[in-house]
Amino acid sequence: MKLFLNTFTAFFMVGAISCSSIVSKSTYPVVVKSAPSGLKYSIKNKAGSVVSTGRTPSTVSLNAKAGFFKAAKYQIDILEGSRTVGSTELTATIDGWYLGNILFGGLIGLLIVDPATGNMWALPDEVTVHKNTLASTDAPQLNVALLSSLTEQQRQKLVKIKSR
Repeated sequence: MKLFLNTFTAFFMVGAISCSSIVSKSTYPVVVKSAPSGLKYSIKNKAGSVVSTGRTPSTVSLNAKAGFFKAAKYQIDILEGSRTVGSTELTATIDGWYLGNILFGGLIGLLIVDPATGNMWALPDEVTVHKNTLASTDAPQLNVALLSSLTEQQRQKLVKIKSR
């Protein structure tokens, strides 16, 4: 009986000292939205590999962990054809439950269990990417600037327009 009690206590203590691993997760469902809605998207991880594609709005499952003590980072691009017309970055942040290890004295959870499982990181429920209207047009752009704000090299490229 004493052996059973000691074994149970040991398992309970190991489980109790990793706060995030008990109440959190390492993979999150993230809703990808765009303004306007219905656009194609592509999500790349930190290494540049495409992890998901689809049309907005859409729910994707993303891992919050990129490695031991490393938060995941994603690049979300909105596409028209093969052109990127909007993008944003999505980076995992520290999960509030991870800090519970400090309060409850879980050094093993703080330094080993939660960083190894990725449960120390959290991702938001949703992300919205706005279409950049300037990037989606093929029309020439007109830029207005004060002459005093131009560099000498830029001034040398100016062409005088004849007036009538």
